[in-house]
Amino acid sequence: MRLRQRYHLLRPYFLSAFAGGLASLSLPPLYLSPALLLLGFIFYQAAHASSWRQALCHMAAGGYGWFVISLYWISHSLLIGSQDYLFLLPVSFFGIPVIVTIFWAVGGLAGFVIVQHPAARLVAFIASLSLAEWGREFIATGFPWNAPGLIFLATQPTSQLASLFGQTGLNVWAFVLAALIPLYLSVAKQHRHKLVMAVILCGAIFGALVIYAKQPAPMVSAEAATVRLIQPHIPQAEKWDRSARASHLAHMAKLSLAPAQSPVDLIIWPESAFAGDYSRAKDLLADLATQISVHHQAQGGAGGLIMGSLRIDEAAQIKNTALYFDNAGSPHLYDKTHLVPFGEYVPWRVIPFIDAIAGPHDFTPGEAVTPFTIADIGQVQVLICYEAIFPALTGRATKRPDLLVNLTNDAWFGHTAGPYQHLAQTRMTAISYGVPLLRVANTGISAAFDATGQELAAIPLGQTDFVDLRLPPPLPAPFFARFGALLAGVMIAALLTSAVFLDRLLQNRQ
Repeated sequence: MRLRQRYHLLRPYFLSAFAGGLASLSLPPLYLSPALLLLGFIFYQAAHASSWRQALCHMAAGGYGWFVISLYWISHSLLIGSQDYLFLLPVSFFGIPVIVTIFWAVGGLAGFVIVQHPAARLVAFIASLSLAEWGREFIATGFPWNAPGLIFLATQPTSQLASLFGQTGLNVWAFVLAALIPLYLSVAKQHRHKLVMAVILCGAIFGALVIYAKQPAPMVSAEAATVRLIQPHIPQAEKWDRSARASHLAHMAKLSLAPAQSPVDLIIWPESAFAGDYSRAKDLLADLATQISVHHQAQGGAGGLIMGSLRIDEAAQIKNTALYFDNAGSPHLYDKTHLVPFGEYVPWRVIPFIDAIAGPHDFTPGEAVTPFTIADIGQVQVLICYEAIFPALTGRATKRPDLLVNLTNDAWFGHTAGPYQHLAQTRMTAISYGVPLLRVANTGISAAFDATGQELAAIPLGQTDFVDLRLPPPLPAPFFARFGALLAGVMIAALLTSAVFLDRLLQNRQ
């Protein structure tokens, strides 16, 4: 009997978790956009809850469903190579979704308590959850993965809204869509026609913004630099095998020296292309870069090389580094500034036995987001792996880049949704800043996007290949590149004000 009672008590929260999980199918790679409306079930249950505790549980359950389903691929990394970390599977499968769910739970609670009427609470949820998603970019180093706004990347026209709003503003629009049906059901019948008119007005504004944000594809000049993207597809279980290091380098060199239809000015290898300490292999890599450069200079190109490597600096600090070898073989360095918690450093070293789990040494972040200056291309900003998912990071660059390059290694995540989600978020960054982006993976999905996010070329997941393309130009800095999340902030402030006004209006009528 007690079990049956507990089941009836918990069933609404299980339904909210189920709805959140199904709603996450609206994210890449599936882009089942109508599934986002299932968030409306969670919003409705929370808005009509009889106490703040019930509202908190509904929002937490829905958020957990969203993240546990969409982030399932994180656990795959523990199945690659050594089996020593299988005991951490429960932590990766349940712990990480719980941590990011806290943002939705807090946002939902805030929206519930600041107003009283269910309809006003739904408007407040849009604002408070958008603020929570905004905070997810920065708090505790940030983890803005699988934000609801990614659904607008499903089509090229709607994706252009990122140039106005960025990911944060698109989250607001996504929550607006999710709240429409529960808002309609929560308003008295005699007032629903007013809501319909408001929705029509918002739809017209949205459509006008899509038209306004549309940009013609940048024209590629016949004199534009030609870049070669190299995807070596080295399995993660073999990548750090020292005995295979020479063969891996030879493999990438062979792809780099393959015949080209036009002179190649820049070759790009992935993150940690050299699986060792650069400071101990400077001469080896410089000689290899010179060999590649001389070959392409003989064909009329510049033959520069960008690649990733670990390095230990003079202070014995471990860095995740991008190297640019110019056509004279001289190296230029950029050290990753935004590290992966628990992957490249451990935030809380006081946890017992953490050294045995994560290793005794942390990486050290670089000091500045500094572009490389490359002749005939301009300012080239490298974003190493995780850095590409942070909308604000490119804005911290010391100079506005003419080209973004994302070096990554998604071999950890195998043939799951992870590489596709990572690809989508890098595309969001390109559109937000109006800058072409080249993504080069050890294995994963290597791709090239122009400044509007249009895919120009790609190497599919799990394939060894290279692709050559002429670089498209950047666009003039769009609104988001100039003013950041200003529009998102204005929308959130307007929604909070509207929620308070609507609450007072509906309370007075009651």
